Amino acid sequence: MGFVPYDIKGRGDADDYGKEVIINGIKIKSGDLVFGDINGVVIIPSELIDDVITHAIEKVTKESNAKRELRRGKSARDVWNKYRVF
Repeated sequence: MGFVPYDIKGRGDADDYGKEVIINGIKIKSGDLVFGDINGVVIIPSELIDDVITHAIEKVTKESNAKRELRRGKSARDVWNKYRVF
């Protein structure tokens, strides 16, 4: 699982693989999940991946249900009281 940064060919060299690294005080080890986009990067330690994914799915489900109820005309206050998400 993962990607190879082919676009850096000739501009960067790997000196190790699968080794723990520390960036700005954050320890990243093999097996950790790394997500990054234009807004930043998040590191999920391997031992927390299942819990984080479970909570993320629960939140997305609540958000989807809240949106559906708002579109059907429920008040924002009622939706907030029920789901506590927006």
